[in-house]
Amino acid sequence: MAHWKRPEGPLNVWRIVDGYERIEDGSKKPIKFSIQDIPDDESRRQEVLDHFYDYFLEDEPVSKSTKIKQDPDGVADFQSVWNYALDQKVVIGCYKLDTDGKIDKLVGANIVFMVTKDFSKDTKHFKSENFKKIWRLFEDLVSNADVCKIYNVDKYISSISLSVLPKYRGQKLGQYILEARDDLGKKYGFPATSTMFTAAASQRQAERAGFEEKFSKNYADIVDENGKPQFPNITSKCVKIMMKRFAH
Repeated sequence: MAHWKRPEGPLNVWRIVDGYERIEDGSKKPIKFSIQDIPDDESRRQEVLDHFYDYFLEDEPVSKSTKIKQDPDGVADFQSVWNYALDQKVVIGCYKLDTDGKIDKLVGANIVFMVTKDFSKDTKHFKSENFKKIWRLFEDLVSNADVCKIYNVDKYISSISLSVLPKYRGQKLGQYILEARDDLGKKYGFPATSTMFTAAASQRQAERAGFEEKFSKNYADIVDENGKPQFPNITSKCVKIMMKRFAH
């Protein structure tokens, strides 16, 4: 159960941004995107879960390295965290808008969740050794860059997954989604955010969105007790903890 949950009320639309869609002749058709809450609808919730299964687990460096998409327990463990965030009702979605200004398909999302004093990292239900390896990496990095100590805060916005459909990449949608955390924090009184960014592209997006690098570690230096790489065949150089204090 998620301890914190978004208060009842209308869905938050954090921002509307301009973009484009490539059509068959190679030209670009102007469209708009809505950066907003996920509608409280089972089909929209499943759309988010399907998006991250299809694209995030395929593209994200440590998930790809551990072949977690071929690990049913690993997929289930990831889904348990995604569902935890969806239960809080603060996951940030990016939707293509149709000609009537209504949301059409999901083109990107960020699995964010609110961390408060009563948040507990109960990892006993995780079954996959691959997922546990990823979670241990996260906990090790956080122990070296604790947002609560660095910014002197007692609550913050965390995140585990960010993904945009390949067809819509290159339009700064990842940056816009990250910037929406400013609005989310302001709305609900959360003063800061901190995230583990595993890929060079997401690290660049975070930097453009105002995040500060607080700790990094080269993947080549992440080895087991026998000196064997924990994340082999990885193309990214390093993993980073990046955080941001909101200006409220």
